[in-house]
Amino acid sequence: IVASAGSSYTKEAWIYLTSSGTNANIFSGDNNTHALFLPGTKLSAGHNASYSSVQDPATLSLNTWYHVAVTYDAATTTMKLYKNGVVVSFNTSAAAPNANSSSAYIGRFFSSGYFPGLIDEVRAWSVARTQAQIQTYMNTELSGTETGLTAYYNFNQGSAGSTNTGLTTLNDLTSNGNNGTLTNMALTCLLYTSDAAD
Repeated sequence: IVASAGSSYTKEAWIYLTSSGTNANIFSGDNNTHALFLPGTKLSAGHNASYSSVQDPATLSLNTWYHVAVTYDAATTTMKLYKNGVVVSFNTSAAAPNANSSSAYIGRFFSSGYFPGLIDEVRAWSVARTQAQIQTYMNTELSGTETGLTAYYNFNQGSAGSTNTGLTTLNDLTSNGNNGTLTNMALTCLLYTSDAAD
């Protein structure tokens, strides 16, 4: 759903880190395609197994909400990393993704790299969003019909504070049907959750 071979993309999410972890994944793909993650407490992103093509020089504070995003523009080979709508790192010579991702993972990478905290409002786009677009929409829920939006998870399923037993699907709010399977997570609060695999 993101990082198709040779293409532009954007990944976005709200995150809340409760402890530092090793290679804590926010939004990652299979086949060495792409990753938005935290090696420790520094926000990083990349693809083609160069997962720190862009990295925030500052560390993230624990127990604080951040909006994070990475964009890749295939036409200019430019990757940009955003924190709260501001560019914190960029790379003007990032090679295009060389493989398609058949699956994407929120809050983990395969069976490791679990994110120690909360994740919300995860979005994948088939275009490199501009800084103005990221800033304009980062605090707003989407309709799911926005141009270039390939997957959108707002985690507003179930009832907050309830057990929500048996709820195992995370709905993609676009028409693309990229629904995820919820695993290894507390189902008592689906508004802010961390372990969904698509």
